[in-house]
Amino acid sequence: MARSLEQIWNEAGSVGALRSECSDLGIKRVVRDGFEIPTNRGRKDELIEAISRHESEAEVMPKLHPTVIDEPVSIDEPAIDETVITAPTFKTETEYTDYEQLLKKLSTKYYQGFKSGDVEVVGVRQFATDQVQRAQTNQSLMDVRLFATVAHFKEELISIASDGSEDGKPNASTVINLRVEVLNRIKKAVNSERQQFTVTKDLEGMEPITTDYLTQSFEAFRSGAIASFSTIAREKRESQGTNFLARRTSTPHASVSSLVSWAINRLNNLPTKSYEWREVALAIMIVTGRRPAEVMSTGVFKAIDQTNLKFYGQLKKKGESDETVYKIPAIGDTAKFVEIAIQWLEMMNKRVVPASRSLEDKQDAAKKCHDRFSRYLSEVASQVMPNHLVLADGASWDLAENRSRIKPYLSRQIYLQIISKLVQASVNKGVSIDPDLAVTYYAGHYLSVDGKDANAENYLADIVISDMEKIQDIWHWTPDLSMAELETIRHGSDT
Repeated sequence: MARSLEQIWNEAGSVGALRSECSDLGIKRVVRDGFEIPTNRGRKDELIEAISRHESEAEVMPKLHPTVIDEPVSIDEPAIDETVITAPTFKTETEYTDYEQLLKKLSTKYYQGFKSGDVEVVGVRQFATDQVQRAQTNQSLMDVRLFATVAHFKEELISIASDGSEDGKPNASTVINLRVEVLNRIKKAVNSERQQFTVTKDLEGMEPITTDYLTQSFEAFRSGAIASFSTIAREKRESQGTNFLARRTSTPHASVSSLVSWAINRLNNLPTKSYEWREVALAIMIVTGRRPAEVMSTGVFKAIDQTNLKFYGQLKKKGESDETVYKIPAIGDTAKFVEIAIQWLEMMNKRVVPASRSLEDKQDAAKKCHDRFSRYLSEVASQVMPNHLVLADGASWDLAENRSRIKPYLSRQIYLQIISKLVQASVNKGVSIDPDLAVTYYAGHYLSVDGKDANAENYLADIVISDMEKIQDIWHWTPDLSMAELETIRHGSDT
């Protein structure tokens, strides 16, 4: 039975004892002002709250164990070798720089302005304020200070991206991603305040002219920033193109049945400790093929039956809120287990649920999800996947070229390859379905104007499955899609 907060403190008697109890319980982090910090830096009330929450979670866990399945999920022989699929646990989480705080700091600086030594760097907001005053007093609007702000902006982002690199050179992807994130945040601030900076002038013989000086100032800053990073942006594009071609020409073959069995087992046996949330999330990605942010934030998963899920809330759509409902199969007939696992993640406070289903709220939630969880998902992928993915011809994951392929997104490639091969096997046995359309549907993609799935080649970017026979022993599945469902992929354009 969970103890009261007072009981926890009375039994411990000191902050040191509370920290020791947290260590014994496997609690590695406490929450302060919305951020997670190590328990060895936790304060009295934070530690007591963490212990109390841990005890409460332990009490309610039996209520979430997937005993509600009408009939147990069965895996045909060969039986799963427990020595292979036992889920590893990770009781420590590495300390990382708070990326969210960094973005807040940068966005605020370049929106409001700041001092750099003896130099005052004008921000977008201050620049707009000055422009309004100049316009109202009929002064010249010519002002070159924003060029200096752009120069400071570029220099600071390059410095951040260079920090910690072996050669001291900035990572092009990091620089461009930082630029995009900061500009998006400043744009949101501009949109919320621009009415205060809007001036309407009456000119003789003309209609009144209205000027939004805040938006105008932001667009000037944004254009200058994009232009100043043009060389770095080109380096990023060239690097990505070269890397993708190189990876496609040397894609390793691997058996994945052990990883699939591990994921099924993990969902059949949800953990009792909240710090094992990373394994649960990875397992959901493997059996559903959904993207990390869809599992951890925007996706809605409802079991239709033991095999199929109703899923909506997918990402990667430009300029529209994609709430298309898809019927997707869960590998190993784990659909109901997936739904319960999603509930478990939410109970453990390991999902960022959007405030609404609007595109803006979904994107905002996905961003927060990325900042909060992505590092830990990459960490668990790097520890679980090499232990369960067996490379062919004696190849090793220790090679840098192969190691770089290990990432949470690899689970999506594995899922779509499995689905693709099982769809084709069904067609070969006489099932009447267009295999290309079916796989495109299960991926949540749209067809391009030429009727092709432009993303299909990405399914084979990092791995080629070599043990489909074992997968078919584990999971007997046949696609079941109506023409109406398939037709949904013929509209729009995928990104």
